[in-house]
Amino acid sequence: MPTVQEFINSTLRLIRVLDSGETPTATESDNALTALNQMIGSWSAAGVPIYQESKDTIALTGASVYPLPSRPIRLTAAQVSYSGISFPVAIVPSQQWILPKDRTATSKFAKELYYDGTFPNGNVYLWPIVTSGSTLELFSLKPLAQFASLGDTINLPPGYEQALRFGLAGVLAPEYGSALPAEYQQNASQAMSSIASMNSAVLGQGPPATAVPAAS
Repeated sequence: MPTVQEFINSTLRLIRVLDSGETPTATESDNALTALNQMIGSWSAAGVPIYQESKDTIALTGASVYPLPSRPIRLTAAQVSYSGISFPVAIVPSQQWILPKDRTATSKFAKELYYDGTFPNGNVYLWPIVTSGSTLELFSLKPLAQFASLGDTINLPPGYEQALRFGLAGVLAPEYGSALPAEYQQNASQAMSSIASMNSAVLGQGPPATAVPAAS
């Protein structure tokens, strides 16, 4: 598994910015890391890179709203557990959430959950209000993590490294006054299609980009 620096070096060689054995300047490396993270952010917004379903467990305290540890792209399922018993919770859109209901009602379990999609983390609301002692188990699809430093190791499922390399090559080439060869563009498109198909097969669904609710 390469480091981010090694990955950037190979990408710069791919677009003929570096020759074999050469290394980029610190500024070139930092700029490439920024471009890589921006590209990952764009991919995550489109839903393509997501390869696993995440699970968060939130202790319920009787509050009406709970901030999430990180902002998911899509919630897939939810359940509330109490004393070893679990019941599913319906994830509802705002049109259903605002229907008349007793907002003061409390229970050990919940019937509805609304996710507001706010940035940077998002919040969930439960009805009825769940009293303390229960836990919420929330399943979701989250964005592909960005890289914090050039020393980070790239550890991703098969196909991702190639997709990232050709994708980054397409981003960096114009900055160095060159165009990405047509065969590289085709390789980038094929690599993206491959990981999108793989993720769809693993998760049993297509890219969730349109599922992000508008911020309240």
